[in-house]
Amino acid sequence: MSKVDFSYIFSSDNEYIDEMYEQYKNNPESVEDSWQDFFKGFDLAKGSGQSEDFEATGSEDIAKEFKVARLIQSYRARGHLLSDTNPVRERKDRRPHLKISDYGLEETDLNQSFVIPQIMGFKQSKLKDLIEFLQKTYCSSLGVEYMHCYNTEVRRWFRDEFEATWSNHSFSLDKKKRILEKLNEAVVFEQFLNTKYVAQKRFSLEGGENTIPALDAIIEKGSELGVEEFVLGMAH
Repeated sequence: MSKVDFSYIFSSDNEYIDEMYEQYKNNPESVEDSWQDFFKGFDLAKGSGQSEDFEATGSEDIAKEFKVARLIQSYRARGHLLSDTNPVRERKDRRPHLKISDYGLEETDLNQSFVIPQIMGFKQSKLKDLIEFLQKTYCSSLGVEYMHCYNTEVRRWFRDEFEATWSNHSFSLDKKKRILEKLNEAVVFEQFLNTKYVAQKRFSLEGGENTIPALDAIIEKGSELGVEEFVLGMAH
């Protein structure tokens, strides 16, 4: 099998951006929704005269704006690969390509202000502030992977909700105890089944223990919102 070349993902080729923009103009739905947001905002800024920052700068600065846009998109798609989800050992290097050098950006660009973050829904304009926010949101103790979702409406809702609330979110002590309690119950029940029903065929929960506190939270919140019945289905 020939090796697939993914270099275009991390390149800064302006022709690639131009082709994507032409594709967007012909069919907006044919490009990923974050790029739709970007091109839509860029067109709006041009039409309303708010794109003077672009017009007043050279092609090199405009190219950097695109690089920052691609960095944002990469954090959204692969930030979970840097998330610190294992308190026992250091995270394995999954090569997520989230360094600024992967996008042709330099240390001197960190204090530079960019227009792109505002178009893509961020308040931060300086690159260093943007990266700090993205790392805090996508690379902390919780990793989220949602770009595979085919439903654009659902994907956008999750992205906007997560970016707007998670970086400032913290669980109460009682909530943390509840999560730990449910995790312990899942582990203990798994150990009980291993001891009581030796060599019996079953579908183990091992590796998916966090499903239990997740379901617990969904049911608790759902009941608060008036849900009267939950139906759980298995694939087996």
